[in-house]
Amino acid sequence: MTARAPHRDAATTDRRTDQLAVWLPAVVAIVAYLPALRNGFALDDVVIIANHAAIHHLSTLGAALAQPYWYDEGHLYRPLTTLAFGLEWVLGHGRPLLFHAINLAWHAGVSALVARLTLRWWSAPAALAAGLWFAVLPVHAEAVANIVGRSELVCAAALIGLTLLAVPRPGPSLGGGNDVGPPPRRALWLAAVLAACAVASKETGVVAPAIVWAAAITPLHSDQRTAAIRWQRARRLAAASAAGVCCLLAARVLVLGTLAGDSPHYAFQLAQGWRGTALALATVPRALSLALIPQAPRLDYSPPDAAVVHPDLVLAVLGAAAVLAAVALGVCHLRRPTPWSFLGCFAVCTYAPVSNLVLRSGVVVADRTLYSPSVAVAIAAGAGMAAAWATRRWLVVGVGAVVAATALGFTERSLSAWRDSPSAFAAIRDRSPTSYVGHYTSAEVRDNAGDGPGAQREYAIAVSLTPHNPAVLYMAAANDIRMRDTAAALTLLTRSLALRPGGARTRTALIGLDLRRGDTAAARSLLRDGVALDSTARIWRAQLAKLGG
Repeated sequence: MTARAPHRDAATTDRRTDQLAVWLPAVVAIVAYLPALRNGFALDDVVIIANHAAIHHLSTLGAALAQPYWYDEGHLYRPLTTLAFGLEWVLGHGRPLLFHAINLAWHAGVSALVARLTLRWWSAPAALAAGLWFAVLPVHAEAVANIVGRSELVCAAALIGLTLLAVPRPGPSLGGGNDVGPPPRRALWLAAVLAACAVASKETGVVAPAIVWAAAITPLHSDQRTAAIRWQRARRLAAASAAGVCCLLAARVLVLGTLAGDSPHYAFQLAQGWRGTALALATVPRALSLALIPQAPRLDYSPPDAAVVHPDLVLAVLGAAAVLAAVALGVCHLRRPTPWSFLGCFAVCTYAPVSNLVLRSGVVVADRTLYSPSVAVAIAAGAGMAAAWATRRWLVVGVGAVVAATALGFTERSLSAWRDSPSAFAAIRDRSPTSYVGHYTSAEVRDNAGDGPGAQREYAIAVSLTPHNPAVLYMAAANDIRMRDTAAALTLLTRSLALRPGGARTRTALIGLDLRRGDTAAARSLLRDGVALDSTARIWRAQLAKLGG
């Protein structure tokens, strides 16, 4: 009998170890999120999926792809996400189970990709630790358990795929062979397709060329390629990915008429000038803590008006320091790239589009937007744990077990919050008591259920937290009218109209209150101002004529 060559046995063992390091995190990710299969449609799922009639039939799905992602408001453009939701609706007959199952599959796949990417520079134990960290990190609960988080999952998968394409596998080929020369044509086409898929699922994908560039210039262990060869590879792959991004941006402009396509969060409408910048900087430390430290997600991080008008200058300074450090890290990576500096570049590039420092987005901070940036955090954590393993094994085991148990506990507690919209509203109210959103939405739920007094209490809290928000003031006033508290309603409507003179609903409600009180002079004045603002308002013109306007 011929004995096996020792090097073949070692190679087989290494391959099996690598495969275990890649696929075990995928299994853990699925097991950790299995309870999410019981969830239904929650929050944005209702508008984007359940109420979007155009994606419910194959015959109208093509037309839906030419509409904005937020079809009812004309915001954002994510055709790949829209296409996936349409196909899943048809295949699953509109039941949420299939949507959630596919989200779990995507999260498992991304967890495996995180481990696979770690293997480019570090050992199998590091890859295993990185994949497991990513699989159970609580900040991912929203992206996985809320169906519309799919856009984050697909975008992250595409960006990691681009990185794997840009960084060749370690091995003998680095000393010669295909990886030394320019990337083959199929690699360039694949880079363009992956970049296009990233942008077609989430706006964060626009950073694909920067990530490809940063990855391609990063050397591997025992890398015999010269810097000139790595930079040549980087230029070609970045150009290909830029072509894919530009194709989707062109389609975005055709559909939306603009590149931005989103309305700023209310906080950034209130905080103008330096206050808006200070607010954005103050949120950077919060985002860092969510990505670095396992903790219970709060679901919403909208600040009260007091924190918007008077931003926390200490947090703003810390955020500014983090931004300066990010710039310095980018410069260092260009001069002397390392795997560690690449991880920093990946985190910075994927967080920048949602940081509100470049463009104001529809959220201040959101758990789901940290899904891609946390890829770099997970890999860094895995590499750090593997490095500490050699000298402090029991410490690594103990700390790792505690962190994993804590993370799993927070993740499991968060999944039920996404069971449906009322559950999410209640979770926001309980976990983010300083956010008006939880109280405002809970008030709407109580109002719709006929609990007027309960809704009035919740609206009062929401108004106290955000006294400059016209929409909240109007809804609170509408509830007061139903509760026959016309004095309180009059005060709230007057404040709302002063903040937003063009608010048609508010002006109409205020006119009705004045007429009910017999104050025709005040009603006539409101009607005149309304007609002056909107000459097409026929109902107001008719009322004004009736009052002898």
